[in-house]
Parts: sequence; C-alpha cells; structure tokens
Amino acid sequence: MSQAQEVLESAVKNQPKLCQTKWGGCFRGCLITVLVLVVPLVWFNIPAPLRISKETTYILGPMMPDGKRIDYFRAMEELRYPPEMKTDDNGYRLIVHTFGVVFPENTPGTNEHIHRQQVYDKLGLDMNEEPTRKIESPLPLLDETQKAKFEQVPFWTFDDFPMLENWLEANSASIDLFAEAVRKPAFCVPFTRPYENTSLCVPRSWIRYVDWQYAVAARAKYRLGIGNIDGAIDDVMTLYHFGRHIGKQGELVAWAVGGLAEMEGYSIGIGSNPEFPPTKEQFARLLAELDALPPRWGLGKSIEPDRYYALAAIQETYWKNSNIDVEPCCGGSFWDKYMTWGLDFNVFMERTNERQDKWNNDDFDVKIYQPSWNPLPYLTVQGRTQKFCDNMVVSFAGIFEKRGRQRECMENMYRLTLAHLAGIPGEKWLRCPSHPGLAEGETSYIMLADAPDQILFVEISEPKKLGSHHFGGFYVGYRSGAVRLWDKETPSDELQKLLDGTATEMP
Repeated sequence: MSQAQEVLESAVKNQPKLCQTKWGGCFRGCLITVLVLVVPLVWFNIPAPLRISKETTYILGPMMPDGKRIDYFRAMEELRYPPEMKTDDNGYRLIVHTFGVVFPENTPGTNEHIHRQQVYDKLGLDMNEEPTRKIESPLPLLDETQKAKFEQVPFWTFDDFPMLENWLEANSASIDLFAEAVRKPAFCVPFTRPYENTSLCVPRSWIRYVDWQYAVAARAKYRLGIGNIDGAIDDVMTLYHFGRHIGKQGELVAWAVGGLAEMEGYSIGIGSNPEFPPTKEQFARLLAELDALPPRWGLGKSIEPDRYYALAAIQETYWKNSNIDVEPCCGGSFWDKYMTWGLDFNVFMERTNERQDKWNNDDFDVKIYQPSWNPLPYLTVQGRTQKFCDNMVVSFAGIFEKRGRQRECMENMYRLTLAHLAGIPGEKWLRCPSHPGLAEGETSYIMLADAPDQILFVEISEPKKLGSHHFGGFYVGYRSGAVRLWDKETPSDELQKLLDGTATEMP
C-alpha cells in the first residue's frame, strides 16, 4: 500500500469522529448564543411585584381592609370633600334637594339606586323626599328647522318662537334657583363606589347639566330680545359660575363640560339687539363680575383625582388574578392577561405620576411622549410599559391642553371686546396662549377699525393673516361683546364678504 493510500484510508476512518466533533461544537456554540440572548431578554421582562411607595402608589394610605391595597376612594374623598359638604353653603346640596341627582333611576337593587343612596347620605339628605322642581332644555320642543335657527340667533322673542312661551314660564323659577346654587361658595358632588370591595369611584355623568346650561343660555338670549340687559348679564354670569364649579370636580369630562359652559357664555353678546343697546356701565359691570369670579384651576389641579382613579384602576387590575376578590376594571380576559404579564405595574404607576406632576407644575410637554419608530424599547417590560403609557397620554393629553388654551384665547378676546366697549384699557388680554413666539408688545388680535359695525377684533396666526393655532378655526370678537369661532375652511371670498360687510349672514 502506498503512502498516499494510507493517508486516504486514515482520513476516511476518522471522518465521522471529525464531523461529530465539528457538529457538537456548533451545537454548543448555538446553545450558548441563545442563552446569552434569551436569558437577559427574559430577565428584563419579569415584572416586579407591585410595591407601595411615593413613586408608585403616590399615597401610602388609607388602606383597604385586606391590607394590601390603597383605598383611593377614601383618599379622593379626603382630597376633595370640603367642610361645607352637608351644609347649605354647598350649592350641589341645594341642587340635589330641589332637583334630584344625576342618577334618575330609583328602583331598589339597581346600581343607580345604590349610587343615589350614597349621594344622599354624603349630603345629609333623605333620598325618599321627592324633587320639587325640574329644569328642561327648550330644544326638544323645537323641530329640526326651528332648532337650527334657534341655535344661531343672538336673541329671540315669543314672536320668533311662540312655542317656547310656556317653557319659559315653567322653567324661569327653576333657573333662578339653579343660579343661586352655582353662586354658593362650595359646589361638591360626592364620589360613589360601584361596589363595596373596591378602591375605585364611579365617574359622574354631566349630561343633565349640559341640558340645564342650554336652558340658562336660552333665557339669556330671550332677555336680550326684550331689552332686559341686566337680567341677561345675570344669566351669562350663571354660566360662568357653573363652569368654574364644574371644572373643579376632578374629572377630565367635568373639566371639559365646565369649559363648554364658559364658552357658551362668551358666545352671548349683551349688545346683540340694536333696539336695546347696553350702556358702557353695563359692559363694565359684566367685565367687573368676570374679574370677581373664583380663579379657574389649571388642568393639573382640576383633574388631580383622575390620578387617584388611574392608580386605582392599575392597582385593581394587578390584584385581579390574586386571591383578593377584585372585580375587573378594564374588562376582557385578554386585556387583563396582557396588563398582568406584559407590563410592569410599578413603571406604569411611576409614569402616571410623572405625567400628573408635570401637569400640576404647568411643565407638561406632549412632545416628549410622542411615539417613535424605534422598536427596541418594546423588548423589555420597562420600555414597553413606558411606551404603552406614552401612547395613552398622547391620545388625549394634547387635545385637552389645546382645548384649554383655546378657551383662554376666547376669554381673552371676550374681555378685550368688553373692555373696548366699556372704555377700559385691555392691553393685558392681547395675547393668545397658543400663539408661539410673540415678542413683548406684540398681539395675536387685530382691531378692524374699517370693518362693518358687527366685527371688532379678529385673530391672526401670522402678521395680517387671518388664522389661529386652534382646532377648527379662529376667533372673532363682535361689537355686541360676543366671541365666536369662524371655520378656518371658509373660502377666502366669503371671509372677505364678512369683513367688508357685504355678507348676507354672519356666522
């Protein structure tokens, strides 16, 4: 056998062993690689147990009877309930005593009945006493054509809407009592628990009060129609007092409803009826009463109980799958499992508190919560939780902040308009809070000296350009004292007709 043949046979005999050694090494190398990648990934996706601390639960007590959960319901009561809760200084107590509560159903055993009982108990009232008055909106008494016309008119009389004469007679005394209630120093609506073993509270419905708001505005416009200017001012101020009170109830919905009530007041011009022009003293009176209103809370302070509600919802979801009898707060088994295994509840709470603290300090910037295309944060439970929270924030925070600035802009132009008609300097109201980059002395409102009698101020987004940084349009101040939103999509030729006085209708 030649030397070459020996080498070949030796190679053939040893080949299985060499391959075995090679593949064995590959397997071990792959296993090590997988472990190096997977173990840290698993490690950083194990959520920590929920802990009670200032950074997470925000408050350290009071506790639920099980000793494991914060009783956020009681904490919200301690935060918001004033000493006047059960006295006649609480305007809401007067409303419940006279008109009933927002839960109209009173059948024993129903959730509505349980909520009603809690409200009456907390106000020191007897639920079995029947309401003595009611307030109805005039809108259901009108057909669609009449309703559209009614919502546009700056003032009206029974000649315009004869079907509303009986409505006004039946509701005026109730509107007066509502006006008395919203002028009380306190206005506190009690929280209610949906069931006994929960730290959650039931968000309160404000739909009924929106109807009352329309009723007050309708009477204000009627009073303008008959020349009762002082009575109309009283009704307009009722809207402002109501809006300020509701905005302090501790919910985003209440904050928004309060804003709508105030904006309804800004849209009513006490100088709308040329047959009965108000005096400068009456314009000055309205402006002075506006200045005397209790200050409006910022968004953060207004919705501080929403922090408690959010933390309670997170807490209840965390404990849902434990041996504690907790009802689901988010609904749906998939959602509950995702929340339990996919997110870190401590991070969730920390992010919630961080957002609320920024709101409270007027340091909230929605830009820092904007989602990015970077997928890496979703690989860890901490990063995934932060992104989840940020997406929730972006979904509503930016909208509410813009709405708040829009309301402030409308109020500024309203006060500026009243001040000009009353002959009072109004320089401090010359800026829209949404307008960026204004230097000292610059304004975002322009007075139209040569415009028709109806228009006094318009809002600009750039020098000499109509527009704004709001949703939907820009504000126009009328010589009547009213401020209304003009649609930014209005064609330029129609805008020009409005500005030069050739338009057949005013928006």
